[in-house]
Amino acid sequence: MNITDSNFDPTTNSHTSTSPNSAQFHSSSTILAVASSLSLFSSTTLHKKKPSQKSISTSYFSLDSSDAEDLTFLDQFRFIDGRQYHNEKNAHYYLPNDKQESDRLRIQHYVVHEIWKGNYSSPIKQRLIDGNTNVLDIGCGPGTWILDMGTTYPSSTFIGIDFSPVFPNSSFTPPNSIFLRHNILERLPFPDSSFDFVFQRFLAMSFDEVGWNDLFTEIVRVMKQDGWLEMMNFGCELKNPGPCTKRLADAVIEFHESKDIKVPTSIDLRKCFEQTRQITDISIEEKHLPLGKWAGQVGQLAKTNFNSEILGLKPFLLPFMNVTSEEFQLLLDNSDAEVNDYQTSLSTYRVFGRKVNDEQSKQMWVQYHHSL
Repeated sequence: MNITDSNFDPTTNSHTSTSPNSAQFHSSSTILAVASSLSLFSSTTLHKKKPSQKSISTSYFSLDSSDAEDLTFLDQFRFIDGRQYHNEKNAHYYLPNDKQESDRLRIQHYVVHEIWKGNYSSPIKQRLIDGNTNVLDIGCGPGTWILDMGTTYPSSTFIGIDFSPVFPNSSFTPPNSIFLRHNILERLPFPDSSFDFVFQRFLAMSFDEVGWNDLFTEIVRVMKQDGWLEMMNFGCELKNPGPCTKRLADAVIEFHESKDIKVPTSIDLRKCFEQTRQITDISIEEKHLPLGKWAGQVGQLAKTNFNSEILGLKPFLLPFMNVTSEEFQLLLDNSDAEVNDYQTSLSTYRVFGRKVNDEQSKQMWVQYHHSL
């Protein structure tokens, strides 16, 4: 898939390419082409076309996209200061779920792909190429990762789930990909041992401690033996932040902590992997994402993404920080200059590991009980 091709429309995520080498499209020279096609600050409402039926079957489960019916009722949303937010009572997620946020997440996908030079780090590429590999993206948002992966690996099956129905309808998805609306704080709607690869990213500010524990229990349940789990997030601290940039970033973390939301570090997630007693071969990889014009196109887009995320949280941050809207905007404006003066960057990390087979599972539990 090449984002400069006429077959790809970044405003809808639609495309038709099926080249196995299509993952190599995110060069820095093409990222701005995508950004210029998206309106980060558009007021356009969510696309509400009802998805047509589309069934994907595997030897483990059969799902139909008609399960995701009734996605357009207004009581699923609430509107604050012209932005659309979810209305799930038990969900700890404060970012919007409107067109602007979907555009931000798409651009974020392209930016992090450029930094990482790929969509994942787990050693599962050959299995994806060979096919008959089931992949789950938890918290898929607008579905950009699923669409990219589904096009790159046409012989594997990709399922994205999210409690906000902002993903594209089935007429815009590859035949091996499907999206389902589901609250990930509840039991995952799949049988045991369904997936060879479970992927989740940028949900660090979505769970309290109980939520994290429940999530890992469910993920391990739906993973196959020798399947891989990968989680990706941004780090909690900026490198070389100026005072205004630091104040904004700290406010985001502190606000979520005030809501009992645990924002994990890479070490925290590694411990979560280990505490399942069923995941081994755990690795951590880390990159730095530059913010600002000093780092060229990627840095400029990364700062735009940073600002857009901060603005999405603005209705909650204003009272928390005890600042006016004008003071808030001044902090953002000063931050735009600071990141270039200080050459600020943001860490991004991936934690990934393999689910053990039966024999390894017995050995891990024996070792655990001997350590007590």
